[in-house]
Amino acid sequence: MIIKSKITIVLLLLCAGPSFSIASPSPEETREKLSEWLQLQKTISAEAANWQAERNRLSQLNSIRKQEMNKLDELLAHSESARNLQTEKQEELNRSVTALEAQREQLIASIAALENQLIPLVDFLPPPLQKKCAVPLGRLLQPDAANTLQDRYRDVFEVLTEIAEFNQTITTDTYLLERNGQRTEVDVLYLGLSQAWYINRNGTDAGYALPTSKGWNWISDPESAPAIRNAIQIAEKQVVPDFAALTIHPSEAK
Repeated sequence: MIIKSKITIVLLLLCAGPSFSIASPSPEETREKLSEWLQLQKTISAEAANWQAERNRLSQLNSIRKQEMNKLDELLAHSESARNLQTEKQEELNRSVTALEAQREQLIASIAALENQLIPLVDFLPPPLQKKCAVPLGRLLQPDAANTLQDRYRDVFEVLTEIAEFNQTITTDTYLLERNGQRTEVDVLYLGLSQAWYINRNGTDAGYALPTSKGWNWISDPESAPAIRNAIQIAEKQVVPDFAALTIHPSEAK
């Protein structure tokens, strides 16, 4: 229906012939329309320029955003790596602590075994050796909970060192020997830890001593007095070195 109406209007216009005319726009209207068109073109160009500028700005912002996202990803990856490394170090530290605790328990057991072996031997030690080790032996016989593991090892090592050194040397000393309720000072010659010989100052009493589980047993043997005195004088370099004939007796220690 719409197409037919348009055709009818065209036909009517053609039939009107020369009597129908369309008025031409005036120069003012033409200039006004042209001015409006130019203004529209300027507006479109300005809008296009603004849009291009805005597009460039948005593109720059998007590029900056991508850079920030990349940096953030790097930071997250680094953080994750650092966290994993920290976890590994913590696990390694925990394993080290566990190993050290186990090692410490072994050391405690070892020093306890050494102490238990050494304590019963204290009575076997001759008086001069006990005197020399008085401080560590005191801590060994009367343990203090405040003593560190290092202190305990130091005391045991010191006592064992003194024992080894004493056992490899000949030592002279004095001793208050009790006889019949009286105490007499005697000179003593120790052959390591195996045996000792003694003689009083006037030579009326002499003999030998053997270590036992209850201490040293002093046994009188007056006939050996000259040999014992000679041996002590040689050991103390009071006379010219010579052979000393002393009797070795079997130990009573059990």
